[in-house]
Amino acid sequence: MNRTNREVLLSDLTPEIGKTSRSWYIMFGILLLVFFIGIYALVSQIDKGHIVTGIRDNVVWGVYIVNFIFFMGLSYAGALVSGTLHLFKTSWRAPVIRFAELITVIPLAIGPFFIFFCVGRLERIPYILAFPRIQSPIVWDVIAILTDVFGAAIFLYVSFIEDFAILRDTEDLQVS
Repeated sequence: MNRTNREVLLSDLTPEIGKTSRSWYIMFGILLLVFFIGIYALVSQIDKGHIVTGIRDNVVWGVYIVNFIFFMGLSYAGALVSGTLHLFKTSWRAPVIRFAELITVIPLAIGPFFIFFCVGRLERIPYILAFPRIQSPIVWDVIAILTDVFGAAIFLYVSFIEDFAILRDTEDLQVS
């Protein structure tokens, strides 16, 4: 019986999708704990001010802006790799393109939070959308990030269509 690479990969990887192990639940619990510690730190910063970060000079927002720029640059690097690989139609590019698209979308979801952390008064954030001032760099950040998220999400979905069809047609994952 001659099996293709796709069938071998599918038989190796679908059990991981269908069930989870005890170590997965342990790791998920640890990461959930780290997440809640981060949420506590954020609420503490909002409640007590930027002094809880340990940055005591006039530019407490600098660390947050640097992180925002880093994540946006990481996103654009993923888009550059994905776009370049789309130009070269080699056989090995498909999994790398999917990974590059994920690298494009995930930082776009993380990066804008750093802008919210440095604003200082979070109750003003709805006014950015309700009463935008076109002169404001924050308004242009919102426009650029939303446009980038929309385009990257389309590219990510298109790159996964074939995989979704394979999973749809797999009998092992059918729920009865």
